[in-house]
Amino acid sequence: MRPEIAARIAALHYGIDATATRLGGERDLNFHLTGRAGEYVLKCCHPAETRAEADLQTAALAHLADHAPDLPVPAGIATMDGASLAQADGVTIRVLSWLPGMPLYRTASTPALRHSIGQTLARLDLGLQGLFHPAGRRRLIWDLQHFPELEAHLHLVEPPEHRDLAARALDEFRSRVLPVWADLRRQIIHNDFNPHNILVGGATHDQVTGIIDFGDMIEGPLVQDLAVALAYHPDVDDQPLGAIRQVLSAFTSILPLTEAELDVLREMIAARRAMTLITSAWLSARNPDNRDYLTRNVPTALTGLRQLYALPPDRARGLLSAAARENTK
Repeated sequence: MRPEIAARIAALHYGIDATATRLGGERDLNFHLTGRAGEYVLKCCHPAETRAEADLQTAALAHLADHAPDLPVPAGIATMDGASLAQADGVTIRVLSWLPGMPLYRTASTPALRHSIGQTLARLDLGLQGLFHPAGRRRLIWDLQHFPELEAHLHLVEPPEHRDLAARALDEFRSRVLPVWADLRRQIIHNDFNPHNILVGGATHDQVTGIIDFGDMIEGPLVQDLAVALAYHPDVDDQPLGAIRQVLSAFTSILPLTEAELDVLREMIAARRAMTLITSAWLSARNPDNRDYLTRNVPTALTGLRQLYALPPDRARGLLSAAARENTK
């Protein structure tokens, strides 16, 4: 879809007179709308997304507005007919409020920022508690429970050293996580709390000012939401797992983990990082024109896996456990 068509849809269905600029996205087509009435995001949902899946996002944002009104999440904008979604040329359209801030991946990581990230995610997960939606149980490529199925695409990961890292994560996930999967607390989770979906601001860019892209939401283990977030925080100094421990400590100061969750956190972090390696190789082979976007998180995933596997497993679990208990209520 061309920007001028997106602008026309915004005017026709939402009464928004604005210019449209293309934004990045893995599945959806996204546009930044700018006009006299303000700024918005127009999202063209992927054709494979069902109406129920689109409604899950609507329900989640409405639930958060009621149960966590202070969270910096976008608000859904109704059409001129009062609907939450519009249809244009067979495409499902959603318009959201624009959130200010700079994407996390463009800023330097600091202890204060990592503290804000951990606490914000905990508040988000608390805010999503009590939300039930049938589309939460949809099948999604980025759902960790399907991680073992990605072994079919492991051969696409190059070079062999990268493939070996991903293979180790697969083996450990099967042996340590899958046997206790049913024992982990479950709820609707964001499932993609990565530096491209977190906006930061403040005088020194050390506060989370926005949470965006709820397109990967599922019903899954609570600890999975945390593991996904932690996977994007490789070490930044000589402290082993230092960045991860700071985010984890902040998270558990608001939302403590159970022993079962702590016991598999290391393996779930590794699984998300390995999933990034395999899925990026697979999707970019299918969509070479979008390779740069699809592989943008690979360097962080590689660095993180190498750092994690440089530590004996028991030591890594001990460090994570100590951090999780540091500030628990």
